[in-house]
Amino acid sequence: MSASSFPASPRPRVIWLHKEVAVWSNVPMRETKRVILEAVLIAVVGVVVALSANAANPHGLALGTDYFAPLRAKAKSPPASAPAAITATQAATAPTVTAKTATDEAAEVKAILERLELHPIEHDEAVTLFRDPGYAQGLYLFIDARKDDEYQAGHVPGALQLYYYEEQRYAEVAVALARAAEKVVIYCNGGECDDSLLTADLLRGKYAVDPAKLFVYYAGYEHWYNAGLPIERGACDSGDIVEGAR
Repeated sequence: MSASSFPASPRPRVIWLHKEVAVWSNVPMRETKRVILEAVLIAVVGVVVALSANAANPHGLALGTDYFAPLRAKAKSPPASAPAAITATQAATAPTVTAKTATDEAAEVKAILERLELHPIEHDEAVTLFRDPGYAQGLYLFIDARKDDEYQAGHVPGALQLYYYEEQRYAEVAVALARAAEKVVIYCNGGECDDSLLTADLLRGKYAVDPAKLFVYYAGYEHWYNAGLPIERGACDSGDIVEGAR
């Protein structure tokens, strides 16, 4: 049989195969770079849109404001050192550690207020100011430092709202009346709520209200409500006044 009767062998594709492998090996790298660039672009666009929306929103945050500066007063105490190892006998005779009481919390708040040159006001004193004829005359002012839904659900009758995180909405009226009043009582929910402290420090610092007239009612709205005292629902001076729960 002659050589011409055999079918021709296919030509080697080694060179082409290497080229194809080289081309396809670059595809994942190009795809990764594209994805990264798209992610960066989306992030930049998102930041620009968010900043623009915040600037256009009348309730937006003031980006230059340090909203948490007063709370740093709570962090001034040195950290507790690690407890030393004790024996089983010492553990059995050690006193039981109890949870923080309302008295402990009050003492802590008073210490913070003293460092901020502000004053605490007890529940009975706040009630006395509320019932004094001077309250209706504007000599005394109550400021509610809570957000809208809490304020609308119920507040001390006649109290103005000044929510620390949206101060621009309320500051013009609240600051003017605070400067004119003899005493200003600021409250939030009480307990772990810090908004009354933040708002009092805002009035003292940014708006230069005399700190001698600023009083933080640290027992808060919940204590007021649970004492059965009057509350007002809706807007300030809405007239929708009901009794709290005893």
